[in-house]
Amino acid sequence: MQNIKKALIASAFFIACQPTLANNCTPQGASERVRVAEVVDGDTVHLADGRKVRLIGVNTPELYSKPRAEVGALQAKRTLESWIDESGALQLYFGREPRDRYGRVLGYLYDGSYTLSQRLIEEGLGWAISVPPNDRLADCLFLSERRPRSLSKGVWSKPVAAAKSIDRGGFNLVSGRITKIDVTKKYLYLELDDRLAVRIPKEWKRGLTLSLGRSMEVRGWILDRRDSLKPGSVYKPFLLPVSDKRHINM
Repeated sequence: MQNIKKALIASAFFIACQPTLANNCTPQGASERVRVAEVVDGDTVHLADGRKVRLIGVNTPELYSKPRAEVGALQAKRTLESWIDESGALQLYFGREPRDRYGRVLGYLYDGSYTLSQRLIEEGLGWAISVPPNDRLADCLFLSERRPRSLSKGVWSKPVAAAKSIDRGGFNLVSGRITKIDVTKKYLYLELDDRLAVRIPKEWKRGLTLSLGRSMEVRGWILDRRDSLKPGSVYKPFLLPVSDKRHINM
């Protein structure tokens, strides 16, 4: 009996120490039954009717980046292909903003139990992202990445990029120390490691504790401004506009 009690206590401690897991991130709203004709990459597919769908809530490594695909990009594509082959027809739930500037449909593909966005995140094949107004499942999807991150799985197997080492644009998860804070009418600009400018809406200031030297982790699409800046410009060579507070960790 004593051994059983010890085992139960140890088991309870183990469970308590695990990262909180997300429930199934179930979409709601307008939807339709669809079939996928082709997987373009880990987060984009072509439907049988010709439409191109960008999955909401997840970003996978870039398959078509130059000079070569990013690490994990091909695995994300092949895994998505296997899930789609298993599922057959899927339910497509549309985002509040149904299309992006490239004409792609923005939506969740649902297999009856999970969105494929959540499955990708839970397997460490992509990062959770949020681009309002398509943020209905954002809290759930961000929660879904806690476990793969704690296990250093997939995209979490490599260290977070240092802001001082950024040398190209595109999606990235970076960390650094705040070296300068600028305030304009609409935005706050937080410079990390004197190299990357992080732009956030000014009204977010109330919810953040900002000070020089403070560490900050942020994710999003980095803009490379080196070709557009004049020699001697005070602006940093790289700019990261933040789309959602969930993209910031301090």
